[in-house]
Amino acid sequence: MSKVLSNQDLKDILTGATVLGAGGGGPFDLGQQFIDFIGDYKVTLMDASEMGDAERVAVSAGVGSPTAAASGFDSMVPTKAWEQLSGMVSDLKYVMPGEIGAANTLLPMTVCATQGLPLLDTTGARRAMPSLQMATFAAGNIPPSPIVLGDGTHSLWFHMDDVPAADAALRGIVTSGTFPGDAGMAFWNMSKADVVASGIHGTVSCAQQVGAAIRTALASGSEPISSVLGLFPGSRELFRGTIQSAVQTSEGGFDLGTLHLKNANGDELVIVNKNENLVAWSPDQTQPLVLAPDLICYLCTDGTVFSNADTGLAEKKTVCVLAIPATPQESQKAVVDAYLGALQQVGYYGSWRPMVGRGRGRK
Repeated sequence: MSKVLSNQDLKDILTGATVLGAGGGGPFDLGQQFIDFIGDYKVTLMDASEMGDAERVAVSAGVGSPTAAASGFDSMVPTKAWEQLSGMVSDLKYVMPGEIGAANTLLPMTVCATQGLPLLDTTGARRAMPSLQMATFAAGNIPPSPIVLGDGTHSLWFHMDDVPAADAALRGIVTSGTFPGDAGMAFWNMSKADVVASGIHGTVSCAQQVGAAIRTALASGSEPISSVLGLFPGSRELFRGTIQSAVQTSEGGFDLGTLHLKNANGDELVIVNKNENLVAWSPDQTQPLVLAPDLICYLCTDGTVFSNADTGLAEKKTVCVLAIPATPQESQKAVVDAYLGALQQVGYYGSWRPMVGRGRGRK
């Protein structure tokens, strides 16, 4: 079931991961930087079931403000963090992304390239997520420690098995002034049994399918919107218009902001984000249209993809906002409760309900 990823595969993964990142997961250009870094190295994508029973896998990721990462990120940082973790964990044979997003799906592949290790086609989310407690690994009660953080100058590690506390600690470290607002990470090492039971499988392949669908549609002279929506039952186009304003501020290791869109009819949509898009509002509605963990994704009619860290890529373009249902694993109570905590931080204090048309939701 293993597959060596071609350069075209990597480009498709980057495109699809930027869409599925739901506004987060890092800027598109940083993902392209990682592809350039990988160059002629071969990255092999494998299914988690192919792991040996005694072997272990760990997550390689970036943490902090996507805007900070957009201003410069050393491509060797993930490898440095990985090498420190591998000195602590025996039989560490596989690399895994923590989430799907432009940078955080491609970043682990730099470790695969430098260390000659396979990448697992599994993540803790089929989207980008604001904090660790939203990962299915957290819902599976898998401890994230030891956690290694590093940049081009400094590295450190700490042990903290409470996931929310670990998330708060690592963001405090990243924003302390020692790091430039972001850092590379290596953490959440686990066994085959743990990753098979708690991970969401086929997520990197899913990003590749999205990217390939966009590329194929454009090659045929068609808009790519319907091609992407066709991959996800229950998904729909939420809005189509142009960006009127995009405001982002960095605070506590996060980018917080709003994106305001408007169409020729005067209809409007406002999306609130905490790195990732959390809630979509229409001024004509009394309830939010979509709430995370359901995905609020961007895709321009000309195939341009972008995140909240690089909205300039969509300037004067027609932007389609796509609503894509969360996976069943990300709709479980523990994950939803974590997202409700983030939603409260951006001003939404109601209960979670799935996308309109998916039922009545839960209290």
